[in-house]
Amino acid sequence: MGLIQWFLDDLYNIIFTLITVVLSGIISLLISKHYFVKSNEVNNLENLKVSVVHPLIALLNDKCTVENYYRLVSLEKEYSIKYMPAKERQCLTDLCSAYKTVAYYDEDASNAKILFSYFEKCLSEQGVKWDPRPRTINDEIVDYEPPEGYFELEDGIARVLRKFDCHFEPDECQQALERLFSSHVRIFCSGQKAVFFKGANLAKVIKQDKLTAESNAQFENYQQRKSEFLSLPLIKSEME
Repeated sequence: MGLIQWFLDDLYNIIFTLITVVLSGIISLLISKHYFVKSNEVNNLENLKVSVVHPLIALLNDKCTVENYYRLVSLEKEYSIKYMPAKERQCLTDLCSAYKTVAYYDEDASNAKILFSYFEKCLSEQGVKWDPRPRTINDEIVDYEPPEGYFELEDGIARVLRKFDCHFEPDECQQALERLFSSHVRIFCSGQKAVFFKGANLAKVIKQDKLTAESNAQFENYQQRKSEFLSLPLIKSEME
């Protein structure tokens, strides 16, 4: 009875002590968890900076190439990228898309398309027509099309552009194109003649085409996306 009586008489103190011990344990656990989480956040952020941010900054300071685009995509798939805030991740996604367009841009191929369209425009304006080749189905003529080899001119233009840089050798490039165009007319247009680059020189023809405007817009978009990404606090802090 003495022990029971003591327990009953001191019940309040016993309960208070138990509650104090439990609360102390919970508080200690919460504090430990807080520091553990905080420590993990710091480590995750450091891993993100080392494995993603620093390589990204170096890559964006390098030339925009297809090889670097694949490196960019690889960095975007890094495990630690999940620790990057949502806003930064979205900016990186937008940057990758813009980078791809610029990386795969082929100036010679684009200009070859422009100049082939210009060639056909000149023929049309001067009334020069290519020699029609009948297209038949079941021995019946259904339409007419340019002679075989006519569309190979675009490849020929690209070769000229690779041989003569239209930015640094504009006169040589234009003269080579004039010879190519004239030869093409003689071969595929029954010896007819046409004049090229009379109202506008090579640089002007390329500059005024809508494909050039579209390409310029794509390059401007890339520069904007790049600037936005490098201006993000997480990225900017690592550049200082």
